[in-house]
Order: sequence, then structure tokens, then C-alpha cells
Amino acid sequence: MNQKLRQFETYKDIEYPKATEPIWRKIFIQSQLPENLKSLDKLARNIWWSWNNEIFELFESIDKELWKQLHHNPILLLDNLSYGSDKKSGKNQEFYQN
Repeated sequence: MNQKLRQFETYKDIEYPKATEPIWRKIFIQSQLPENLKSLDKLARNIWWSWNNEIFELFESIDKELWKQLHHNPILLLDNLSYGSDKKSGKNQEFYQN
């Protein structure tokens, strides 16, 4: 017999979570960029991009509207790209040179 059950006289004494109560769990999601765009992730995580106009413009050119909405945050930009825009950017040589 289950040790927890031995503590109680009957099943009625056991406290079960209510079906309407959420059970919260932490999950971690890591985005997966195409292999040819991995260098952009490395650039995004290096603060150097903020002093380099060419790199700033590179991130801006990926998706100008999204870049503005995310307040020029390259990490959020890469995390919020749709698969279609990832694929489109991946075909453009400018995005993964250097």
C-alpha cells in the first residue's frame, strides 16, 4: 500500500488538487535558427553591434517593422522571426557573411 495512503483512514481524507486549479510548471524554450543564421545570434548577444552601424542596419534590414516594435533588440528580433522570414533571410548572402 502506498505510504501516503497509510497515513489516512479513508480516501476521503486525502487532499486532491481541484480539476479547475492550474498546475504551473516552468518550461524553457530555445529558438532554433537555421545553421546559416547562427552567426547572427552570436552578433546579437555581443553588445558590440550597438556601436557598429553596419550591424545595426543588418538587423534592421531583417524586418524593419519588427525591429522598431522590439525597440532595436536583436535577441528579441531573432526570437520573434517566423519560419518564413528565417528561410527568406537564410537565402540572402548578406545575412550570414562574416
